[in-house]
Amino acid sequence: MAMAMTPPCGPTAGAAAVAWLKTDPASGADASKIGVIGVSYGGWVALQTAAAQAAVTPGITSTGTRPCSRT
Repeated sequence: MAMAMTPPCGPTAGAAAVAWLKTDPASGADASKIGVIGVSYGGWVALQTAAAQAAVTPGITSTGTRPCSRT
């Protein structure tokens, strides 16, 4: 039986996005100008990403405080 892949969650997803923006020429991003923005759960991810990634400039969020859970 094949197992379904679970996408990254929370700061893991943010770290993966930042890594892609910094290293893949196809992203077209300037690695010195990476910021975050998020609403609801995305706001929590944005805050966690900004806190964990030195390359990220804090951005704008509108969020609650419930973290990712997989139950």
